[in-house]
Amino acid sequence: ERGLGRRRDELVGRHFTEVIAEADRPEMWEALVRTLSGEQVRRELRYVAADGSEAIGVVTTAPITEDGRVTGGLGIMRDVTEE
Repeated sequence: ERGLGRRRDELVGRHFTEVIAEADRPEMWEALVRTLSGEQVRRELRYVAADGSEAIGVVTTAPITEDGRVTGGLGIMRDVTEE
């Protein structure tokens, strides 16, 4: 919420690619595919804040498994622009 400059209700139900910088979307898709294949992934990507500016975030993804099979994925992004 804070890093993107958007409230939670503005983000829920939106596709994750809407906040990833267009040039970095292929890399995010690759991370998603790997996550849904059972891998944990960590990537540094640019994202677009509510004011249209780009910032840098580290995305960490992990598969969600039920009964030994992947049923989804979890992703968390941390703003590292100032680091």
